[in-house]
Amino acid sequence: MYGTKPSIERFFLLLDIFAKLSGLKVNYEKTEALWIGSFKNRTDKPAIKQNIKWTFRKVKSLGVWFSTSVEEAAMLNYQGKKKEKISKILNCWQVRRLTLLGKITVTKSLAASQLVYIMSPSPSSQSYLKEIRQILYNFLWDGRGDKIKRSVMLNEYKDGGLKMLDIQSSNCALKAKWVQKYLDDSNQAKWKLFFDYFIKEHNGKLLLTGNLNQADVAGLNIQDTFTKEVIEIWSSLNYAQNLTDIGNTPIWYNSLIRIANQPIFGHARELIRPKTF
Repeated sequence: MYGTKPSIERFFLLLDIFAKLSGLKVNYEKTEALWIGSFKNRTDKPAIKQNIKWTFRKVKSLGVWFSTSVEEAAMLNYQGKKKEKISKILNCWQVRRLTLLGKITVTKSLAASQLVYIMSPSPSSQSYLKEIRQILYNFLWDGRGDKIKRSVMLNEYKDGGLKMLDIQSSNCALKAKWVQKYLDDSNQAKWKLFFDYFIKEHNGKLLLTGNLNQADVAGLNIQDTFTKEVIEIWSSLNYAQNLTDIGNTPIWYNSLIRIANQPIFGHARELIRPKTF
């Protein structure tokens, strides 16, 4: 929540009016709020009649931590109790003499499932995901070191693998799903408005239907951390290094078509070259 005192009072007035009209009343005693934007470092509590808990820099909603600091949010969601919970789950199964297939089943169904809810709507931390991956493999090999290469363990059964979970690939799949839903015109979900806001200066769908590689996404200078990660992951999956159909090849946002060694950011009426850093 942000703004001046009058704007805050008007906000709560709107909530009260909505409650009278709809019968859906906000439970202020269970409501938490925090300053965001340019007010994120404020520690004071507004003088309002509603009995709301005013937090500093972070708030938890539906099991997910939100913070004005991206690093703190990642630490709270991945490094904190979630990591401890995964370790406790695996420790409970460690003494049961499971086969490798049994341990992989436990890993997928009980341990990794704890992270799906976190990875899908929030920015991820690669360092924390690596730590969690190490915990999963320690459970698989009883902490005695890998006996089979991890790249082999990820393979299908027919290729000599055991279909072990790759937590980082799962994160990429969850993030890429957002783009698939965004590009689906039959999906009229309201969350698309937020995605539109963060990529509107990059022509929206034109950006996502281009052919950018992951390295060139940095030139877009996208401010929102989650949106930037989603586009980076989508670019790594969508990028085609070889031109097979020249007639249907996009000109804009294409890493294979460059001016002064930079892709063309923009559209037919206005060419926008990326900033150099």
